[in-house]
Amino acid sequence: MANPDPMLTDPGDLVPEIDLGRAYIFCDFDGTLVDIAPTPDSIDVAGDLADTLNRMVKILDGRFAVVSGRPVPDIERFLPGYTGDIWGAHGAASRRGGTLKNHPLTGSDAVARLQTAARHVGERHGTLVEMKPTGGVLHYRSKPALEQALHAEAVALLAENEGFELHASKMAWELRPTGASKGGAVTQELADRQPGLIPVVFGDDVTDEEAMTVAIAEGGFGVRIGGGKTQARFRLKDTAAMRDLLKRIIKETAS
Repeated sequence: MANPDPMLTDPGDLVPEIDLGRAYIFCDFDGTLVDIAPTPDSIDVAGDLADTLNRMVKILDGRFAVVSGRPVPDIERFLPGYTGDIWGAHGAASRRGGTLKNHPLTGSDAVARLQTAARHVGERHGTLVEMKPTGGVLHYRSKPALEQALHAEAVALLAENEGFELHASKMAWELRPTGASKGGAVTQELADRQPGLIPVVFGDDVTDEEAMTVAIAEGGFGVRIGGGKTQARFRLKDTAAMRDLLKRIIKETAS
């Protein structure tokens, strides 16, 4: 079912038809496969999720990747046994074919300096600062009134630390290496495969819109999970609908 209004703010359960013989599915994690939680470590992951994703990897002959803002080890921890590709830190790191590749800034002095300064920001404002191997995230989910104040702090951090960019996320401001993006992850995966694939991006956030832009340019489409303005052609109501769609695909291909 096509979504007649891609800027719809009250989404229904709109399920796309996917050509499984040509599709390459890229799937966000938080807000797409699992519900967003107050803190990154407090998410509730369905016990059968890793198995569901592995079945999709098999159905698509490996053309399935989790593309997340989290570090790769986080995804491995929450999806034990998952065998497909992972892009972490918004494309700054990857695990492809079982091989881990990190961004050159990973664990560098530049990241350490940025994180030290970001930690001081969190202490001043009493808010969560999430540390990643390639940068940091200033969260304001618990204190929405801090949105603009933390934005100003993030801009100041950028002025003092070269090699990083500021990106908006859900109730957060993220500092990550220049050029790292989910769109870049989609581009790289497609470049390493045979031509003619149809990229399909599932996501719930502004960072996923970057990946959808690439997918659309390559003849594919995006699927937005939940509300909010989007360029996606389709929309699913929530993470439960997303997981149900994957299970429906698995059931239909097994019959």
